Amino acid sequence: MADAAQRSTASNDVETQLVRVVEELEAARRRLVTIADDPHERNTLEEQILRLEDDLGALERTRAQGSGSSATTKNSLGTLEGSDLLAFLQSQSNEMFSRLFTDTTSCLAVFTILPALAKHFVMRFIFVSGTIGDVILRQWSLPEAFRGVGLHQEAERTLSSLHIWKHDDELCGYALDKAFRKSMRTVLAGGGRPWCDRTSLKGRKRRVAKDLDAYGKKKWESVLSAMVDQDNSTQSVGALGTGVMDVLFDGGLLSGVPGAHTVTKRGFQFLLQSERAQVWFYVFQLCAGRPAATVADVLALVFRLSFATPGDDYPVDGLSALQQGLLAHLGSIGLLYRKPESKRYYTTALATHLMSAAAGTDGSGDPAVRPRGYIIVETNFKVFAYDPSDLQLALLKLFMDMECLLPNMAIGVLSRRSIRTALLNGISAEQITCYLQMHAHERMAPLKEASPWSPIPSNITDQLFLWQWETQRAKAVPGCLYSDFDDDDDFAATLRFAEEVDAVLWCDKAKQKMVVTGAGHREVKQWRKAQREAMV
Repeated sequence: MADAAQRSTASNDVETQLVRVVEELEAARRRLVTIADDPHERNTLEEQILRLEDDLGALERTRAQGSGSSATTKNSLGTLEGSDLLAFLQSQSNEMFSRLFTDTTSCLAVFTILPALAKHFVMRFIFVSGTIGDVILRQWSLPEAFRGVGLHQEAERTLSSLHIWKHDDELCGYALDKAFRKSMRTVLAGGGRPWCDRTSLKGRKRRVAKDLDAYGKKKWESVLSAMVDQDNSTQSVGALGTGVMDVLFDGGLLSGVPGAHTVTKRGFQFLLQSERAQVWFYVFQLCAGRPAATVADVLALVFRLSFATPGDDYPVDGLSALQQGLLAHLGSIGLLYRKPESKRYYTTALATHLMSAAAGTDGSGDPAVRPRGYIIVETNFKVFAYDPSDLQLALLKLFMDMECLLPNMAIGVLSRRSIRTALLNGISAEQITCYLQMHAHERMAPLKEASPWSPIPSNITDQLFLWQWETQRAKAVPGCLYSDFDDDDDFAATLRFAEEVDAVLWCDKAKQKMVVTGAGHREVKQWRKAQREAMV
């Protein structure tokens, strides 16, 4: 309890310092634009801005580290586009949400992934039938929520993008979606129609949760093994079925044909993601290209599985026809267990841990969710993997050279050649670092408190990024320099237009100079010509 209180206090102190530094940085930048042409004063102010920017970067890194190793892993491994639940939901249509919000479990799942301030707004809105004015809504947030990153504005945007509330311009306020309000009231106060009505089942048939967890893990590993197992890929594809392989190909993870496929750059990134991110990415690809009603049914079924109790049996009759048809597919990847033609199904740990990751914890804080650590990295670039599975060995071979294979241990080395090969395949140094962190052996746990880079030695991490930077050499980009503007308004207007058309390569507001892309130069030039003609 004391440790938690200290972490909470430290987090609040960091947030306070962040707000202060952002305010000072904005004030200094405004001052730099308005000061007289005094070289000494300008140099002093530029040095202050550089110092504040360094402080801001250090505070942001401290805040990311303070959120724990799970947050670091989530942010770093979440670089694969299409694996974030909130971003996926924000891209969906109002029609999809209209159907999704009729399901109480889905509403609870959406509520779980909201930012803290957005949750606060929803809880105060649930039992209000009318519209809450903007002025009243602003009073529900502390003054700090309007500074810096704008937590109040972020909460408003998030709730609007998820169609949880809508803004009434005439009444100048927000009104909660009726279906969402009704479902959330049912979640909090009870009532409604239960989704797990077992009256159609003849007796209860519970199963051992550990057996179901092992089943789900084995099924999902078979999916990953089919991707990386080139020697026996035909047999792996046959065991999975064409439906699963179609999703992998449609998601851009594989190229070629089933049985003679190769892993794409996106596929290599996918393999190094956390297990939860991989499953969410797969679910989103399963929804891709489907009608809004179908997407809502798929998500509702996955949300139900994630909130179900491991070991309990659930009736198939409580699902829609589409959801019943998806049971076999989801069973083949390990999200549930069901015997052929059985009237009951069971959830697995692969599904129940999905929402812990979506809510931002990534499950790393729960020993039952955290993957078993098996990797030890030494300062001499040696990597020791204890009792690795065939899949884990295949993943390690993606970025390291294997030197020795023993019955219960594998020894490899992180070399410049192996890392460059991984970089060319689309794997970043950050992903390699986070994968090694996420699967670090429990004996490396004491090091996690020593430094933000642990349990990997700092010289290893630094060298991985140095090897990555070797592949990121400077390259020539055609552009056009704009300078000698008539006045501040002329420069500001031109910069604003160039940013709107995404043509700015470089800009120095203090010296009123900018470089626009070669493709955007003609458009900016025509715009300036039209502005001058309009002023004549």
